[in-house]
Amino acid sequence: ILLYNLEWMCNCFMSTEREFEINIFEILWAFWKRIWCIALAAIICGVAGYAYTKTTSVPTYKAGAMIIINNKPEDRTYLTSDLINTSKELANTYTIIIKSHTVLDEVIKDLNLDISYETLCNMVSVSTVEETPVLKINVSHTNRAVAVAIVEKILAFSPELIVETMNVGSVNVIERPAADIAPTLPSATKSAIIWAFVGAIIVCGIIVVILLSDNTYSSERDVANDLDYPVLGVIPSLESSKSTIEKKSNSYSVRGNI
Repeated sequence: ILLYNLEWMCNCFMSTEREFEINIFEILWAFWKRIWCIALAAIICGVAGYAYTKTTSVPTYKAGAMIIINNKPEDRTYLTSDLINTSKELANTYTIIIKSHTVLDEVIKDLNLDISYETLCNMVSVSTVEETPVLKINVSHTNRAVAVAIVEKILAFSPELIVETMNVGSVNVIERPAADIAPTLPSATKSAIIWAFVGAIIVCGIIVVILLSDNTYSSERDVANDLDYPVLGVIPSLESSKSTIEKKSNSYSVRGNI
């Protein structure tokens, strides 16, 4: 019984694998026959995505500044590599402090911003500069002046809090935000590519559904593969039989005339 079950499982696996290979070939062939539909859908969706991004995108302004955090005590006149490494390792801690309620709530209050703490926190990003104790603070906003003002207020409140909380040597501003920052827009080309890919995928999915829902036999090979019986003969279609009869009658008439 065990051997019989193993043989049955192997036969099922082989038949399933063969059917899977045939279905994959048929699906690829169906894609190739309808390649113009896929290309047309990709073009239409790509153009629509490009136009939508161009007409609805709002420019944002990113104001940035850089600060350096020095763990050197005030009475020492040199900086060791250990102190620099410590500053780099504490970068995540400094990020939490800069984006804390203590700092950002003061920014909102001082600038009379009509936004919540969570909204402002999402606008602010803090990162290290090439594994150095230098932190870069960026603020993205749809208004250039507001973005610059937020960065300036963060630079006014955060250094003192970092020094008091972490007991570091000093926090110095390296670079202040520029007043003439250029706006950044979402990439319309990237949106067009994504939309075109989505359109092509949708059409391919529709083709696969139509192909899998078609349970008719299109050739004698389908009958032989599905029923596992040899094909003894093929009944010609009415059109092919009619064309054959017409050819024979024409040949008889030609012979009669000769």
